[in-house]
Amino acid sequence: MQDSLQMHFAALAAEHSLTAIQAKVLLQLNAATPVTASALAGRLQYDPSNLTRVIDKLEARGAVRRQPDPDDRRVKGLVLTAAGAKLRDPFWQRLISDVGPLGALSADELKQLRSILQAALTEPAAGGPR
Repeated sequence: MQDSLQMHFAALAAEHSLTAIQAKVLLQLNAATPVTASALAGRLQYDPSNLTRVIDKLEARGAVRRQPDPDDRRVKGLVLTAAGAKLRDPFWQRLISDVGPLGALSADELKQLRSILQAALTEPAAGGPR
């Protein structure tokens, strides 16, 4: 199922002229709050050196901007530009409105899946302390 979801995400990103990782980066950014590349790499669980190339390509497209940190000029924060929002927003709307691989599930099954996933994220791992 995870492979199907990832392939669906990548296909939707491609429809918007984005790679899957570019779409993931754009979804993590906004115009108001800069995020460092290292923090972004951690959020995405992506290799920082590979993420630099992704950011460079998005910057070349005008989708993101690097800006100096006001407290430490050595640090650059990434922010979403208006052009980046124009790339991201239609992709996001398509993503949240497309049923994708989960479309075969009923509303009740989707609710059960949501509950199970929420429990998995909030409860300790099986076998661990409760």
